[in-house]
Amino acid sequence: MSEVREAGYTYNINATGTNITISDSELPVTGRSGLGINVTGSDVSVVYVNVSSFTCGVYVKGPNVTVYGSNIQAASYTLYLYDSHNDLIYNNVFDGPVKVVNSTATWYVTPRPGTNVLGGKVIAGNAWLLPNGSGFSQVTPSSPSDPYICDEPYEVAPGQYDMYPLKYPQPSNASTATQTTTYSATTTTSSTTTVSKTTSTTVTTTTPQA
Repeated sequence: MSEVREAGYTYNINATGTNITISDSELPVTGRSGLGINVTGSDVSVVYVNVSSFTCGVYVKGPNVTVYGSNIQAASYTLYLYDSHNDLIYNNVFDGPVKVVNSTATWYVTPRPGTNVLGGKVIAGNAWLLPNGSGFSQVTPSSPSDPYICDEPYEVAPGQYDMYPLKYPQPSNASTATQTTTYSATTTTSSTTTVSKTTSTTVTTTTPQA
């Protein structure tokens, strides 16, 4: 895979246009500084990619970007959103910090049956890991009504939540149930965001076997 060098940065993939899909790309480069994938276009989809060992795994500066089904590891930031809006980011593994600057994104989809990026049976939010094992998905208990999802939402950036973060690791032995936990975020007049949860039966998920 060829490199792109520009203004002192090194990119393995540089997406600057519109309506671009970056898919099934592996960047197993070790000890390399710079950006793995640099997205400055709009309506770009980054799906099913594996990025590791860059200073920044995926850098996004453009609207309407989707990141889905990917495993991203980096020395400084797995994902860096800068001046980017209306993005959709779900069903990924972020093994390291994420940085959000002047950007907005939706960090989950309503849980639905399907094989997620960790091999579990529910597609929903993302897995939030840290190399030292203290990541949110690693330390937060799973939901009693859905073992594939954490029991609490994760605040990715001020006021921006992954409402259905994936539990890590995913359970290997579970049976079918019909309950899931639904979270809702409400912003009050004092600009304080309150997150509450209720149990519903609108999405089929799983619970552990006895």
